[in-house]
Amino acid sequence: MNPLFAFGWGCAGNIAVEIVLFCNAVRQSRSGRVPVLYRNPAFVIARILLGVVGGLIAAAWGITLPLQGFALGAAAPRLVLSLARLRLPPPGGGRKDHPAI
Repeated sequence: MNPLFAFGWGCAGNIAVEIVLFCNAVRQSRSGRVPVLYRNPAFVIARILLGVVGGLIAAAWGITLPLQGFALGAAAPRLVLSLARLRLPPPGGGRKDHPAI
């Protein structure tokens, strides 16, 4: 599959998750209006950037099927959080008594 198409499918998977989260937030709001969090431009920009990251992950993964890209895009937030929590040993090794992960 072309990396551009993989990127698009990854973005679509991430956007699908965002739509579900948005609908749940509106449903749970007492007024039935758009919640305050979604009116914050920084939050909206961060969510859009997360969609781009989902597309980049799908393109970098080298997927061959659209559903693979969609799934990777949907899983992008969890993948990024997992990578952020990963502790790597310092360059040149580390202490033996300090586990890397």
